[in-house]
Amino acid sequence: MENQGDYNKKLDSLTHLIKSKRRIVAIIGAGVSTAAGVPDFSSNTDRFKEIIKRHELKYSVKDLFDEAMLNTEQSVNAFKDVICDLHKAAESAHPTRFHHLLATLAEQKQLLRLYTQNIDDLDTRLAPLTTETPLEGKNNNWPQTIQLHGSVSKMICPTCHEHVGFKPELFSSTIRRSDRLAGNFRPTITLYQDSFEEETDGQKIQQVINTDLKRKPDLLIVAGTSLKIKAVKKMVELFSAAVHDDPSGSTVWINMKDEPQSNQYPWDLKINSNCERLAEDIGLPCWNETLEHLLHSFAKDNSDLARLFAGKILDGLEGGSNVDLTRSGSTRAVRDRQALLGNTDLYRDQQAHRPNKDLLYQEIFEAVEFFCNNGQWSYESMKETCLGIYLSAKQEQVGVESMSSRNYANGEEWLDFLLESERSRRQKTILTLFGYIGVWKLIDKQASILQEADHTITEKAARSKIMDKTFDQYQERMGAVSQSAKATHRTRLTAKVSKGRKLGQILDRMGWGFLFHPNIWQCINSSKEKLEISLKEVLSDSSRMKLYKILGQHLHQWLATEKYEAGQILEPFRNAKLITIEEYRRLKLQLCLEPNTSIKPFLNSRNFTIHELFQYDNVLVDLIIERPYFWTEIRKFGVYTKPTPGTNKELLLEKLRSYIYSSDEVALRTFISSIPELETIIQGINKANARWYEQLVQTYLDVWKTDCPFDISTTDIFTGKPEAAITARQVIKKGHKVKYLVGVMRTIGWQEREEAESIEADFSIIRLKGAKKDRVLVGPIRFVNHSCNANAMFAHHSEKSTEIRAVKDIEVGDEITVYYAKDYFQNETCCQVMGHAHNALVIGSYMAKNGQTEP
Repeated sequence: MENQGDYNKKLDSLTHLIKSKRRIVAIIGAGVSTAAGVPDFSSNTDRFKEIIKRHELKYSVKDLFDEAMLNTEQSVNAFKDVICDLHKAAESAHPTRFHHLLATLAEQKQLLRLYTQNIDDLDTRLAPLTTETPLEGKNNNWPQTIQLHGSVSKMICPTCHEHVGFKPELFSSTIRRSDRLAGNFRPTITLYQDSFEEETDGQKIQQVINTDLKRKPDLLIVAGTSLKIKAVKKMVELFSAAVHDDPSGSTVWINMKDEPQSNQYPWDLKINSNCERLAEDIGLPCWNETLEHLLHSFAKDNSDLARLFAGKILDGLEGGSNVDLTRSGSTRAVRDRQALLGNTDLYRDQQAHRPNKDLLYQEIFEAVEFFCNNGQWSYESMKETCLGIYLSAKQEQVGVESMSSRNYANGEEWLDFLLESERSRRQKTILTLFGYIGVWKLIDKQASILQEADHTITEKAARSKIMDKTFDQYQERMGAVSQSAKATHRTRLTAKVSKGRKLGQILDRMGWGFLFHPNIWQCINSSKEKLEISLKEVLSDSSRMKLYKILGQHLHQWLATEKYEAGQILEPFRNAKLITIEEYRRLKLQLCLEPNTSIKPFLNSRNFTIHELFQYDNVLVDLIIERPYFWTEIRKFGVYTKPTPGTNKELLLEKLRSYIYSSDEVALRTFISSIPELETIIQGINKANARWYEQLVQTYLDVWKTDCPFDISTTDIFTGKPEAAITARQVIKKGHKVKYLVGVMRTIGWQEREEAESIEADFSIIRLKGAKKDRVLVGPIRFVNHSCNANAMFAHHSEKSTEIRAVKDIEVGDEITVYYAKDYFQNETCCQVMGHAHNALVIGSYMAKNGQTEP
């Protein structure tokens, strides 16, 4: 350990780096998790030696993590005990303060990527540090955390690469290929001499590293690892070189042991410290720290007044706290306001004599209670109070006058100084509370004071995640503000819009709660001529996701209290040309599909629109076909936005099995009600549409039945990329229908057809013989491809469905194809290779000809 003086200097340097950098790469090892009780392989060897002795093995501890452990029944049983022991330790552990520090950086969009050598999943339990198993990286969109050595909570079939959650009973000395929904597996962790890694995520990890190197990281943090693994060493060398390409880039080494010596990665800052202590001393707020959590921590104080204070503030914020934090007889006489806050001698005298901190806290609580009850607040009083809190907490022999001489003229410097300098969680909480109350009171004053809030506390509070909650309160209090204040505020915001400022910048400054007041819509609409910029230019990806989230959370409240329809909330965005028609419809649909959100149904009195129908079919392909089984992504109708958060894969597999075993109407509705994405859709439509959609769900579920004669596979004959195809699993005789290979139809008009063509989703539109209108076809049948030498044909089944019938004997493994139409490819020789299928998903619309009923 370093001496305290050197440690403090390095701590300040690291804190400055963390707050100033925006493309941070972190590489962590076992030293980050040891504080949580997860064993370190190098230093906690006794528990592993006991397993070796129990199974009578002549192995070293390192050998327990070698691929050779999977060769014999004796070694597999020992390996099972090792993994079960690690899994139990990881399950009972909680993320450390250092994990929360990384999560905070990720939440603030500063962490480019976290690479972890740990297999305990402590980091990925935190929402900002999620990962995906297996790595997919669709559209080069990789998860925040990359697990270099896998996870102890996941298992994989070595043959078909199916992933499941950890279950000890899935271990076997003979590792067999799993079937589609069950089998024997091995843990996903990377072992020494592991030949399986490159077949799974090894190549994908290299792609992630290459992507991050191109993004020019500006800070590399290596923590809790001794860099003994060659591959990790090489990765550190690459990132160190990339960081130092920029003269302002820095590399940081954090570990109890000395850093490895190498010219390939010279360290700009080396800290020999425990990772947990270091994160605590840095003192960044936890990523999920809310005012309620902070107030509850205050309520644990021995002071009765602290409980009273916390309860009153919670009442004010939540409109009535459900937690009784007060006790009878806890009130005390409130001191004179001038004596407590107006007279700085009070703090100077107390500081000189090192007063009892608890007494000072109680005085502060009493002051806040007094101002809450009497509705009085002074900006200068708050400033002096916060300075007094800071001085008392640090216990420095510095008077208030010398601190005030720093000239905090505009109120911005003092708040910046306090928030960035104070590391005590307790004191920072007080400052946060004062920040809340300060913004509160300033907003409720005349409109002239709003400008002061805008330029001082509001901007700083946003960095501490105070904005959202505060402006939710602003929304509720807006009706109490005078008409003149409303008018002044509208004028100020309209002026900002008129100057061409981007809406995202305005909302980041003023708070997203402003989105939910009609006055803001008026401002935006009044200046829509000057806002001729697209949504992608106005809002960043993170801002757009925040907008989606806020709309999903609050729309039901507006529908209930203001009696607005869903479209009215989004209409101003479209009118102001901030979103296109497609974005508008997609956003409405996103709100429909948002799980756990009670919103007024959009579709109770009408049929599906073509966009909704496509999106609902996309949801089924994603949930029922891709997520449990398919190894690539099937092309969707138009642009598909996955519902978030998605249904857990293990739950999905469990419900699939339940349906397969029963396969009746009760099982179908049980499956739908247990999947939030599907239940949300069903609740938002009328009974007729709900029954129609249940039939569509059933067509996809039937693909999993044991007597299903076909499988969904892939072909690359047309585009060179994997596309969906239908392959026979059993012999299908000529003239027999292909069981379960059906489609559900719905009539559409010419306008809807044009809309489908505009988003390149017209590949599933057909016209049956004698019909005057087109029909859109959805369900598994849409995966059937074209061939000039087809072995099947479309057979009309009913007004709302169609099926496939074999025109030749179809052998096991043959692709099932149909002939679309003679001029489908707009030439006479559409098939370049006779007998091969052409993928229907990339061609365009089609129309049946020559009296046939196929498309």
